[in-house]
Amino acid sequence: MFPPLQKLPSGGFAGGKRPMCCLGLRTGRGFRVAVRSRLIHMTSRIKSGCRWERDKGALDDMIENLLLRCSETDFGTVPLSTGERGFRNEMNAEILLLCKSLPPSSQTPALLTLLTHLNASLAQGTNFFGYYHPPAWSIIYWLGTSRSGKRPFDKTVMGHAKTGHAMALLLHALDDHLNDGDIVPTHLMLLIRSQAWMIMNRAFTGMADRVEGGAGIVRDLVDDYYAGVLCETGPPHLRGYCDRFKDQMGMGLVAPLLVLKLLKSSEEFAVDVKHAYQLFGVAWRLMDDIRDLWADMAGDIHSGIYFCLPASLKRQWDEAQRGESLDIHKRAVLTYIGEHAILDRILSEVRHMLHAAAMRFQKHRLEGLARECIDLSRPLETTQ
Repeated sequence: MFPPLQKLPSGGFAGGKRPMCCLGLRTGRGFRVAVRSRLIHMTSRIKSGCRWERDKGALDDMIENLLLRCSETDFGTVPLSTGERGFRNEMNAEILLLCKSLPPSSQTPALLTLLTHLNASLAQGTNFFGYYHPPAWSIIYWLGTSRSGKRPFDKTVMGHAKTGHAMALLLHALDDHLNDGDIVPTHLMLLIRSQAWMIMNRAFTGMADRVEGGAGIVRDLVDDYYAGVLCETGPPHLRGYCDRFKDQMGMGLVAPLLVLKLLKSSEEFAVDVKHAYQLFGVAWRLMDDIRDLWADMAGDIHSGIYFCLPASLKRQWDEAQRGESLDIHKRAVLTYIGEHAILDRILSEVRHMLHAAAMRFQKHRLEGLARECIDLSRPLETTQ
């Protein structure tokens, strides 16, 4: 789904940022070793061509450690129940059905393309949602099992919810990658994208027809998504940056909110669940910003970390050379981030958001969703 929030190139346009599903792509020892080797090479190369005061070596160590910390920081693991695993399998089946719905000559290429871009594997049971932290996809499962004695949804309604939500998550990823150039807009990819949109729209319409005002909910949330990604004015501060991402979560909110309507939930219940889900999404966005610090600086992209800097350091960020060279501008920004504990500040926000989301879920006895948020936050407790 989200990004998951699209970060802002320095020109201000909101497109061009990886979705949340990419968080998991840069974990593990191999990546950390690669980062360490690249940074050691960079710093030794710069040292060989410049005059250095005595503390420059220590400064480079601090920068290297800062970037390594960024690459190693991540959410905790969420243990999945048997029911959740079964539901995720059903979500994965929706992607397979998407490929099967395409013209015969494109079905196998489409499947292989999605396996590649979503980093899935046939050997792992074709899990297309491996990099979406719950509750990104599991919210539909938990809402569907929270009926407390009410009559269960019929299979058609839950089928629409699963289909629509699976397509919404996929489309968020495809839109971001197509926009930032990570995916070439081939005929095949455009076919996949247009078919996914059609299937999603049909599923949401099937749900909306059963609720009063349902069509308006779908229209407004899809409009929020496009308003967020098409806005050409950069936010003035971190809060505005986070608020914009809430809009960019629009398509991912359609199925949950329609399910809540079908549950005939109170207004307070619906508002709290929406807010909690948005808090989770923004927490993920900020975690992604930490993990992408070097890539964002090298790509001249304004992330949440950028909005924690004073004006003079924002100018340094904007003036930094693109690419992997550690110039004086990047050095100044990274030094400030390290000396002023910017990462700790953002991680504290992430932890607070996850705990606030858990409290809202728990308030309405959505214990599964609350547990997932707490599980995600566990490694962050040790950073405080």
